[in-house]
Amino acid sequence: KKQAYIKYICTVYGRQLKQVLKFLQKQDESLLEDIWTLLKAGRRDEACELCRSAGQPWRAATLCPFGGMDHFPSVEALMKNGMNRILQSIELESGIGRQWRLWKWASYCASEKIADQDGGKYDTAIYAVQCSNLKRLFPICTDWESACWVMVKSWLDVQIDLELERSQPNCLKSNRNDIDESLVQVDGGSQLLVGAECWPRPVLMQQPHDLYALLQKLHSGYVIYANYLRGRLQLVCLTILMPKKLKPDMMHEAVSRGCKEQHRLVQARKSNYFLSNGMNLMVGDIPHLVDLLWAWISPSEDAQKIFRPHGDSQMIRFGAHLVLVLRYLVADQIKDTFREKLMTVGDLILHMYAMFLFSQNHEELVGVYASQLASHLCIDLFVHMMELRLNGSVHMKYKIFLSAMEYLPFSFEDESRGNFIEIIDRVLSRSREIKPGNYDDESLDVAEQHRLQSLQKAMVIQWLCFTPPSTINNAEVISAKLLLKALMHSNILFREFALISMWRVPKMPIGAHMLLRFLAEPLKLHPSTLLPSDDHDTSENLNEFNDWREYYSCDATYRHWLKINTENEDVSHDLSWDERQREIGAAKETLSSSLSLLKRNERPWLVYLEDTTNESDEPLYLELHATAMVCLLSGECRRPDATSCTTLTNALYSSVSEEVVLSRKLMVDVSVSAMDTYCIEVVLRCLAVEGDGLERYESNDGGILATIMAAGFKGNL
Repeated sequence: KKQAYIKYICTVYGRQLKQVLKFLQKQDESLLEDIWTLLKAGRRDEACELCRSAGQPWRAATLCPFGGMDHFPSVEALMKNGMNRILQSIELESGIGRQWRLWKWASYCASEKIADQDGGKYDTAIYAVQCSNLKRLFPICTDWESACWVMVKSWLDVQIDLELERSQPNCLKSNRNDIDESLVQVDGGSQLLVGAECWPRPVLMQQPHDLYALLQKLHSGYVIYANYLRGRLQLVCLTILMPKKLKPDMMHEAVSRGCKEQHRLVQARKSNYFLSNGMNLMVGDIPHLVDLLWAWISPSEDAQKIFRPHGDSQMIRFGAHLVLVLRYLVADQIKDTFREKLMTVGDLILHMYAMFLFSQNHEELVGVYASQLASHLCIDLFVHMMELRLNGSVHMKYKIFLSAMEYLPFSFEDESRGNFIEIIDRVLSRSREIKPGNYDDESLDVAEQHRLQSLQKAMVIQWLCFTPPSTINNAEVISAKLLLKALMHSNILFREFALISMWRVPKMPIGAHMLLRFLAEPLKLHPSTLLPSDDHDTSENLNEFNDWREYYSCDATYRHWLKINTENEDVSHDLSWDERQREIGAAKETLSSSLSLLKRNERPWLVYLEDTTNESDEPLYLELHATAMVCLLSGECRRPDATSCTTLTNALYSSVSEEVVLSRKLMVDVSVSAMDTYCIEVVLRCLAVEGDGLERYESNDGGILATIMAAGFKGNL
């Protein structure tokens, strides 16, 4: 029974001891991981304090043998840390850096011994990083950043070691040339390193020649390490292995995979190694870097005309900010050939990022990057954005307006930079371009299509009606200039809309009324301040705008009567007396408003006050170009042909007398439009005479050309 009881006690105790040891091992591993993290962050003092607080002061002594931040054992450091004078004398007699090398040796031996006994990856790495032992550091590197850090730190520490050795006149120089010369051939073709004084050559052999070679090695996947055989430090076997052939404890798979990620990988070259962005930056290969970034994010040939970003959004953002950093921080150090590449390809990258911001509804940020583009790219970008957001919300459109105002000059200052005036002029011009319509569907009303097109043309005026931010210079002056430009362009559109709205339909000309709506509020806010009366052009544009406002008010009364008239025509035999009186009243109101407009005493309607005097003896001609459509009264569109063009030409000639044709040298030309086969191009030309093109207009009716055009519209030709 005693034996059984003792056996039972031993079994229970053994299990408990095993559990305690397992718990302690996990706790120790956690401590070592924290120490490794602190060492990577450069917080060695905190790592040492953590060791002491965990009851491992001996480990703190191995990490910081000379105390404090003075890791190098100089006499000053030894005195500061209260070291014995014996240590000071040993340091002076044995040479500067002797104690330093002994500590490196001890760390190296510790990292090798712990690794051979499977003592834990963190315990191994803590001592391996003290002596630049890459062989024992790579297994703990599970990502690209860690691998890059251990290589750079090890390389830097080795450079310090070499400088210390070169400062010793009696010490063997362990530079790269010495190592190459000390390699001898042995049987089997392998190379061995000989020599009694070989430190720090075992570690040095793992290091690259320079920073370029360091990054090259990291991205090629080649690892050079020393393998000591039979415990003899004199024999060093140099082994070069590809990543796929490496042992599991050498290079983590995640590191090799990270080298192939887009933001790491740059280009596979003939020598079978890869370069990184950081490498191109460090070695100054700017042209290759920007070419590479553009190759990643550039659209395919099939998608060149699609206004959206391509490639990874993070890469686009990185490329844009890298271009700005290079332009502003190292511009003076870049060669002219490189600078041209940085400007041309850099503009493409910045343009792509601006498109990305626009696609993510960050219009307020676009101006920051668009302002760095070449003038033509900046203007094209804002024009395209304004056209795409033409029917967007007011808030979204104002963000684009604000972005352009805050980051671009208002008017031309520098040919290398875009400006707001050129952008808005391009938008206004493109909005009036004739766009082919769809008239194949018989159910589509031509008049309705023109009404909708006029609305799109009117929407661009809203860009000029926004209030500039008060933070920019001369905000009030800029606001007045925008309002004047809005008036000028609105008057042009009013003239056009008056022509295209001459169809006898009850629907309102929505384009014209949208213009009146946009400009109502800006003109109401201190017009005397924004529009000085002493400016002749301003007064003329404001008077014409008021004339058109009154005209479209009369037009609204006309459409109201036309609507009543059209409704009554359908049920003319069942109309009551009240309905007839309602139609008559609407007709009288229309006539009254029209006559009051045409017979104003204070200022005739649409009269240009300036005289047009021909000081030259050469005859002056008037020429009018118009785009028109041939339609039935029902609104159905007819496709023109050569016969109909000839017929229309003869009809227009016959709208005036033969005497007028000869005396005014009238020329009429009608042809099918090249842009829209459903439209015709009408060109009228005649000699200008006094009262019609020269001096003041006598009848204010537009002269002979307006008479011919009126015959075409009102004569139902």
